[in-house]
Amino acid sequence: MHHIRPLLPTEHAFMREMFYTSFFVPEGHEPFPREIIDRPDLAKYIIDWGSGKHDLALVAERANEPLGLVWGRCFSEANKGYGFVDASTPEIGIAIREESRGQGLGTALIRAIQQKYLDQGVRRISLSTNKLNPARQLYVRMGFKIVAEKEDALTMLWQDS
Repeated sequence: MHHIRPLLPTEHAFMREMFYTSFFVPEGHEPFPREIIDRPDLAKYIIDWGSGKHDLALVAERANEPLGLVWGRCFSEANKGYGFVDASTPEIGIAIREESRGQGLGTALIRAIQQKYLDQGVRRISLSTNKLNPARQLYVRMGFKIVAEKEDALTMLWQDS
């Protein structure tokens, strides 16, 4: 059985690992170099974590072992994320360790972050995903709808009904 809890301030290395894990690599392509997460257009997703009003990160764990992470952050018009909708809509990222996929952790993490944001009065969440990413099916199942397409990327939005 898994448990979902807030990310601890001491778990920045786990957040970095999950951020890197969240990058979709199409079949037959080489993985990205690990340093990619330090590029300014990407590092902004996790740098200075906890400093933003809607910075929120939740860990799925089993037997005290972290298995996955979902995190969300708001961006400004001047510093947009890839799944930017507007400055009041947090953009989320999610990653599950490969050996723990297919066990319902992604569903549980998305449900949990949706509820936490609702508790804060936030009624919309966005994300960006590759059109070929199999996780896209999970996002649709969780109520996300495509609101923009650009080359091989989709921006998806969940809105409380």
